[in-house]
Amino acid sequence: MKKMLLLLIAVWLMADEVVLYRDFAFVRESRQIRDHIISPLPKTIVAQSLYIQNLKGHYRFIPGGFDQAKFLQTLLHKEVEFEYDKKLKKGKVISVDPLIIQGDRVYFDLSFTNFRIPKLTIQTSPSLYLQDPSSGETTLMYLMNGISYQVTYSAKLAKELKLRGYIQIQDGSNYKFRSVKLGFVAGDVRRAYTPYGYRTKTMSVAAAPMAEAKPVQGLYKYEIPGTWDLQNGAFIPFVQMSVPYIIRYRADFYDLGYNTSTMKRKFRQILLFTPPKPLPRGEINIYKANTFLSTLTIPNSAPNSQVRLGLSYDFDLEAKRITKEYKSSKKLFFSKERYVIKNPKNRQVQVRIYEHLPWPNMQIQTSQKYHKADASTIYFTVEIPPKVSVAFDVSYHYRKK
Repeated sequence: MKKMLLLLIAVWLMADEVVLYRDFAFVRESRQIRDHIISPLPKTIVAQSLYIQNLKGHYRFIPGGFDQAKFLQTLLHKEVEFEYDKKLKKGKVISVDPLIIQGDRVYFDLSFTNFRIPKLTIQTSPSLYLQDPSSGETTLMYLMNGISYQVTYSAKLAKELKLRGYIQIQDGSNYKFRSVKLGFVAGDVRRAYTPYGYRTKTMSVAAAPMAEAKPVQGLYKYEIPGTWDLQNGAFIPFVQMSVPYIIRYRADFYDLGYNTSTMKRKFRQILLFTPPKPLPRGEINIYKANTFLSTLTIPNSAPNSQVRLGLSYDFDLEAKRITKEYKSSKKLFFSKERYVIKNPKNRQVQVRIYEHLPWPNMQIQTSQKYHKADASTIYFTVEIPPKVSVAFDVSYHYRKK
């Protein structure tokens, strides 16, 4: 017997809508019923999620291995795309002659309008058998694994923060979507299922109008304008904005009363901005003056809520805490600390010094204004002119119980 060739029938799924979640997708599509059968369906479909509109009787979900000859008959007189000899071909099927049916495979001759391919094989996808109706059109809605999205951002720091967000669609379902309405949902959705391990494919970069985000029961649904082919996945821009931002410098001190030696701290740079639109969780790459600064993670962020991102530690700024006096007994704790902040930069900076207290609600005496972050944490906000060092003293009292 001649070597059998593998034919992959790739009937394009003309879905009406695909809505992407972090690790699965919701699909809504109009499908034809032929002789009680709807086929093919994606191999990664979550069968228990199926909803069939206008269903009057029972239905059976068939994962594979049903009457292959009947399936092949449904291809008659249809335009199909298929891969043959590593080349993509297209044609209208005019006859199908099964040779051998073996398990979930069938070997057959396939004739098209102007050519014929002998002794091929096909492995079918899942299908539905409907008791009623037996023909016509219906709408299917279901969840499927193997297709998902990730969010990435790029941000440039200039006079304003210029932010651009992309969704990276990863399709490892081996199923083809053509001309679908595309959306994705931002938020944490709970679903009981077994994840499907997708295979990453080559991505194409697409240009698109920006997506609109609509709130849906505590989540946000982005609807991307136009229709999309999701053959190999894509990078699709969905948000673009310029927003004001500030860089705040923060240094944290601990172990008050336990460490009386001079402590030095570098300042962490905190990027703060308030986006007017919701931002789904994703990685962000930050640049300034053609220099890469950091890769960070934006959490799910509601519109007009402040986003805080910790950049690297500042190279120049430094703070010291010097213990001037210290007393401790069974009933009383007293400590007097001097904070010294040096600014070697050529510009004024605003810094915050955080002190994490060993006991809550300690008595504090200082001429420097401070705020309480919580019962055990205070912070000082200090404006420091260029090329200047600033110092202030703070006394801490606590009567032990």
